[in-house]
Parts: sequence; C-alpha cells; structure tokens
Amino acid sequence: MKTAFIHIGTHKTGTTTIQHSLYNSNLKEQNICYPSFSEFPNARNQNFLSILFKDYEELPRIYKKYSKEEYLKLKKSIQIELKGQLKKYDNTIISAEMIDSFSRNETTSFLEFLTAHSYTDIKILVYVRNPVYFYTSHVQQTIKASYVYPSPTSFKYEFRSIIETWRKDFQKLSVKLYDEELQKNNGLLKSFERELQQQFNFPVILVESSHKNKSLSLESMVILKKYRKLFHSNSENFFKKDSSKLLKHLTDITDKESTKLQLKEEVAQHIYNEHKADLLWLKQRFNLEFQYPVMNEHRIELLEKNSYNTHDLFQNFDSGKIEKCLYHVLQAILSHN
Repeated sequence: MKTAFIHIGTHKTGTTTIQHSLYNSNLKEQNICYPSFSEFPNARNQNFLSILFKDYEELPRIYKKYSKEEYLKLKKSIQIELKGQLKKYDNTIISAEMIDSFSRNETTSFLEFLTAHSYTDIKILVYVRNPVYFYTSHVQQTIKASYVYPSPTSFKYEFRSIIETWRKDFQKLSVKLYDEELQKNNGLLKSFERELQQQFNFPVILVESSHKNKSLSLESMVILKKYRKLFHSNSENFFKKDSSKLLKHLTDITDKESTKLQLKEEVAQHIYNEHKADLLWLKQRFNLEFQYPVMNEHRIELLEKNSYNTHDLFQNFDSGKIEKCLYHVLQAILSHN
C-alpha cells in the first residue's frame, strides 16, 4: 500500500512558504516523492496538475499563455513524467493550491490516477483563512494581472464548497485554520509537519523556509491598478512582463511610511456577514472558529458598482503618499539604468 499526502491550499494560506520548504527539504532522502516537471524546472509546487486534469478552457490564468496544441503536448508530458516518479516511491507529497478549484469530475479523475499507481492511503489537507483577510489578499493577487478589483458585493470565499467537493472522493480530509497565531514562530511549518507525521507514521523533517510573501502597500495598489488600466486594459487576467517589473519595484520600495492595506469597516462587515453561514458550518462540522473581534450582527448593504477604486475599499487613502511612492519607483528605475 502506497501513501499520499495532498495539500490543496486554499489560496492565500501560506502555501508558497510550505512549498519552498518542501522543495528544499531533500524529501527523496526520506523516501518521499515530491513530483516535479521538466518543462517547469523552477516550480516549487505541483500546480501543473491543473493541466493534467482540467480542460483547456478551464485552465488557471497562469497557463492561459499556451495554445491548445501546446496544452495537449504538456498534458501528455506531465502524465509520462508523473507516472515515472510515482512508481519509484511508496510515499508522495503534493502541494498545489490551484487544484482546490477542481470539480467533482476532476477530483474523481485525480483519485483514479493515484489509485492506478497503487496509492490507496490518501489524505487531503486544507487550510482556511478568515474571509475578511482572504479578500484583502485576493485583491492584491488579482491586481497583478488585472486592473479591476474583485467586487466585495459579489465576492465569495468558496472554502466550504472546496471541502465538500473533495470529501466526496477523499474521506480522509483534515481542515486547519490559517490565522495570525499560525503565522508566528514558524507555526505554519510545525503544523504541517504534524499533519505529515500523522499520515506517514514517521517524522518528516522540513527545513525552515526563507521565503516571505511581500504584501503590497495601498500606494502600490493604486499605481499598479492605474498602470494596468492604461496599458493593458484589454489583457485581463494575463500577466505582462512590464507590469510584473513594476510590481517588483513596488514591493522592493515598500517601507515604514507605506500604508498597510486595511479594509473599510463597512466593506469588512459586509464580507463577514456574507460568510456567516459558512463560518457556522465550519464550527459545527470541524469545531473550528476564527478568533477575531466579533463584528456587528446587523446587515450592511454595499452599493453595487461597475468598478471599484482603491479608496472605495481601503482606509487611509493619501494622494501625497501615492505621488511619493511613484517617484521612488522612478528613482529606482533610473538608478538601475
């Protein structure tokens, strides 16, 4: 009997930190397979599984650059390489937040693929984040390849749907909270190691990850949004080299004077209210509850808009700081050249 441990995120729950640690931990020496794909040599995760199990039209935006013909070639290559790697080991770890959106048909296909290679003891791990904080991170991630902020009035963190979909095929599923306490003192990796040990029945040693995701400041968000709208308004959900370079400069110049993103109270309240039913389900089904200040019980209706500006969503908007940030970017570019 072969054993597999599948970490599916969700998004914005420290997945990159976990994946960098897994990639650098010499798992092969511990008789554990952490699959790779030669076409993506710098990948620290198995998000390429989306190509293997999703239809071309449903691919995540990072893979939209490939043509249908290229997609089919990648799909075949992934299948061949993955089969070869899984065959060599009795234990496998997969970490891929892009598979959290798998449909029921896709999770079923994934299970059939694993069992066809003798993996019968399979555990799924899901981290869940406070929807209010998730939305803030979601906005930051979206703006990297778009100029349109996701609407808070239609936003839905689908953690319940994700869990319920995966549980239909994988009965062995663990849910953990990703909160402020878990982000302190390497708590996330310690939590992850405990889950691994429970599944494999031996300690899995992970190296501490030096990777830290850099949050965008409010000023950076304004500048990046305006740049994408001016130069790439017809390229929604496509990453562009120039805007990615701008993003790097913006994250590099973030300093003590930058404004940390904080949702307006009415926006945070609305998102919390829209997720109360799912949060109650999480408590009743898994005995998990986020520890944060209890928000008002009354319902707040936000005005639906065609598009949202930064000052519609976040507090402490300061045009002077935005201008200063822009000049810092210019200075960094000119100095580099």
